[in-house]
Amino acid sequence: MFKYLKEYLGVVLKDRGRYYRALGDERDEHGNPPWVHLCNRAERLIANPNGPGVRCDFPFSSKLHALPFLSGFDGKLLKKVLADWPMRFSPTRQETGEPVISFLFAHRGTNRLRQLVHVIHSILGQAGIANEIIVADLTHPHLGSEFPEGVTHISVDDSHLTPGWRKAWAFNIAARQATGKILVFQDGDICVPRDYSRELVRQLLDGDWQAASLQRFLFYLSEATTEKVLAGNDWPHGGIEEVTQNWKGGTIAIRRECFFDIGGFDEGFVDWGGEDDEFYDRCATLRHNKFGYLPFVHLWHKTQPDRFATWNRTLHQVMPVLMKRPREARISELVSRDWGRTASPVPAIGYKDTISVPEAATGDVE
Repeated sequence: MFKYLKEYLGVVLKDRGRYYRALGDERDEHGNPPWVHLCNRAERLIANPNGPGVRCDFPFSSKLHALPFLSGFDGKLLKKVLADWPMRFSPTRQETGEPVISFLFAHRGTNRLRQLVHVIHSILGQAGIANEIIVADLTHPHLGSEFPEGVTHISVDDSHLTPGWRKAWAFNIAARQATGKILVFQDGDICVPRDYSRELVRQLLDGDWQAASLQRFLFYLSEATTEKVLAGNDWPHGGIEEVTQNWKGGTIAIRRECFFDIGGFDEGFVDWGGEDDEFYDRCATLRHNKFGYLPFVHLWHKTQPDRFATWNRTLHQVMPVLMKRPREARISELVSRDWGRTASPVPAIGYKDTISVPEAATGDVE
């Protein structure tokens, strides 16, 4: 009780004013609204000197800690950011023509199929830029008929492999088939703003960047709110479990040639975790725009049970060893592999299966 009271008083005295000022309309010299600069008291943001967005000057993702003590503020914040960067959902593609951007998904199972389709609708609703959507599907039986018209569905057979979720392999297969100048590796539970494609073109094709992580905040919707969203394509102004910043996965964009130059995703990753962080780390060899200014919305689903478990071999044993290797050495090895082929990942046996620790749980994932 004392700890709660102390935190509550700290929020009231030190955070409440600046949080509500973040809902204002006055923009800075680069066009950022005040909410872009919102962060926790102990955190530091670095403003982009040449354009929109801020970069988090801290290594790990964090939640806006004051929100539980400011009743109703999370809904007001979501309403404000979606007024600046609206989301549009469409069952059919709004822009036609030669694809400029390829949105790529890795998917398995039916547990999160409704979320994936809803995210796809947010991509079909993109404004001003033609795109293609490719889903590499490891579900048995495959789910091609479940996706909106125009989505490219790749059936991937992993029955000849050891059990496990091979997100990196699926992403690489999709990338091999992609035709866009920009590749976006997108999680199937994160809806994107209507002008995401325009901003990616502005940064990666009109600008000098080679990779882009433009996400500023990720709004996690509750289970009840997600159900309302899935039923009606609307965003109730409430029902938000948390707001996160400075996360590396979820969505990342890269020029197509640069993706191949740095070796794609490492197909040695099997089951939960690691592939996004390792790929993000190799993007440091590129001109990687990490100045975030866009909001994204995460649809609720049950958490994968082995994601953060102590016996997750990939996170706790594979990653520490792999990340000690220099980026250039990892890139050189990956470029030499014949990755992204539907016949089999390279290596066929994942890194985790060469380490003797208790078996991890598996299930439907995407």
